[in-house]
This record gives sequence, structure tokens and C-alpha cells, in this order.
Amino acid sequence: MNLPIDENKKDRPRVLWADILRIIACFSVILLHSVAELLYKYKELKPDYWMAANFWDSLTRFCVPVFVMLSGYFLLGTRSELKPLPFFKKRILKILMPFLVWAAIYYCWRIFYWGAE
Repeated sequence: MNLPIDENKKDRPRVLWADILRIIACFSVILLHSVAELLYKYKELKPDYWMAANFWDSLTRFCVPVFVMLSGYFLLGTRSELKPLPFFKKRILKILMPFLVWAAIYYCWRIFYWGAE
């Protein structure tokens, strides 16, 4: 098993199967979010439309655990300190900045498109 050891991403070898799993999981997330709204409209839809949406929703539920497992796979291969403060301090900006940007975009979308406050 070739686990990435070095912290420098440039020195890490590409793991083809992990890249393929990421691609499949990304498309599954898109499909999952696309059919999710149909599941809440079960009284308005024909039963076969709802069953089709339920089928695709059930088929793509694996995507989030796959992302979690891939993250764990690559974190276990590092030889860095796993003390809580440095661990989270290193990763918080990678998570916080995209979260704030998308939260602002969603907030503007709600106000200008939906008219909600």
C-alpha cells in the first residue's frame, strides 16, 4: 500500500483509484442534490416519478461516506503531529474561507432571487 508520507503535495504520488472515486462521488453528490427536491413532492408527482427519484437518491447515498473515507486514507498516511490545535489550525482556513464565500452567495441568492430576508 503506497500511502503518501511527505507533507509536501508536490512530492506525493497520484493515487489513480482515489481520483476515480472522487470523480464518481462528485457526480453522485450532484445527482443526489438534483433529485432530493422531488422526494419532498411525493403528493404532487406521479408515483413512478417519485420512485425513480427515490431510486437515484438511494443509489447515490454512498458519496458522503466515500469522501470521509478518502480523507481518512490520506490523513493516515501523513507523519505530521496530530495534536488537536495544530491539526485544526492548519485546516480551518481551507474550510472556513469557502464556507463564508458560499454562505454569502447563498444569502444574496435568497434575498435577490427568492425575496426572502
